[in-house]
Amino acid sequence: MTISVGIGLAFVSLRKEFAWRHLWHERGTVLAFFAAVMMGGANFFMGWFFRLNDSLMGNFVTDIFIAVIAVALSESYSIIAVLLGLAVNKERLERHQKIGLFVAMVSVIVLASTTA
Repeated sequence: MTISVGIGLAFVSLRKEFAWRHLWHERGTVLAFFAAVMMGGANFFMGWFFRLNDSLMGNFVTDIFIAVIAVALSESYSIIAVLLGLAVNKERLERHQKIGLFVAMVSVIVLASTTA
């Protein structure tokens, strides 16, 4: 499901007709890819840490780390920006952007409803 969120957001962010060769030329695509890999690794190591140590200690370490490096952006930031652009700026979306917006919104809702 998270892969479909990423694909949907990639479709929304492209301005012209979709082409695979242009995906890597879009600003921030490579950075976003590596950030997703690093976040996945962080989630894996958090689970590993909680199995080896006390859960209270794991929460304490996590909260201290988040308090020092606070990241306030969520996965749906791009969706909110597009919806505000449509509502406030009366922007027009291409066909592939509409498909990407729909896929991303459905994927985020399904992902949020299936995780505990």
